[in-house]
Amino acid sequence: LCLFILFYYSSELFSHRINVAISEFNANINLHTCEGSTSARMEMARVSLKQMLLHPLTGTGIGSWLAIWPSFAATCPMSAGLNNPHNDYALAGMETGVLGLFSLLWLYFQLFKSGFKNALNGNIISLLFITTLVISSLFNGPLRDAVLGMAITWMVTATLHDIDHPPSEA
Repeated sequence: LCLFILFYYSSELFSHRINVAISEFNANINLHTCEGSTSARMEMARVSLKQMLLHPLTGTGIGSWLAIWPSFAATCPMSAGLNNPHNDYALAGMETGVLGLFSLLWLYFQLFKSGFKNALNGNIISLLFITTLVISSLFNGPLRDAVLGMAITWMVTATLHDIDHPPSEA
């Protein structure tokens, strides 16, 4: 939060992007417009949530976003060709149902728990990586991104140390 406030007041570009996002958020809520990245992401999350509520146990099927989104994209024509809703939580819930969403949350919780244990013992890097992944999953699709997202996931697991079972000395 402190870093966010620091960047907001010290970077004109960052504060401008945040102000635009807030403006798009308000326009989407109040006027149901879809004219920008933030409002498009909100609309995609809304569609994902509706689909998850329609198919809570089974989801709509892995990969079904590509078939479902175009029929709802009339309000967001600039985003009609997007291959994911830019929110891994919404995508997991929609395509794999509540169990898939809980599985993703469980995975993140386990990684966060291990990262926190490591941070208490002086290794904060894995906690930083999982925090990055958890936040990025709200605004993008890192688990669908074979480059950045998988790299972050790999870095999280590679930097974890088993605190409960340290390697034995031979």
